[in-house]
Amino acid sequence: LVALDAVRIKPFLVTTDERGNFLFSKWAHHIDSKGPKGSVARNRWIKAFKYYLFFAIWIIAPLVFVVFLLSYFLRLKKMEEDKRYYSSVELRKAL
Repeated sequence: LVALDAVRIKPFLVTTDERGNFLFSKWAHHIDSKGPKGSVARNRWIKAFKYYLFFAIWIIAPLVFVVFLLSYFLRLKKMEEDKRYYSSVELRKAL
């Protein structure tokens, strides 16, 4: 697939995915700490997460896209590196 140029990388989606993974892990840890599955406190936080997710997708993401466009040229080098990495089958070297 790489040889056929079948992979198309969109830098904004890479950035969104990286930030989304970070925030999701924070929410997951917080919800998990609120009690066992089915508990009232946990269910309240799951409901809060549902509303947060809706707000983040429909309100925050478009605003972040505008900021992304404004900072595009400042981040060009990193985006090119990300494009090369995500378009390949190579793994990043561990620090």
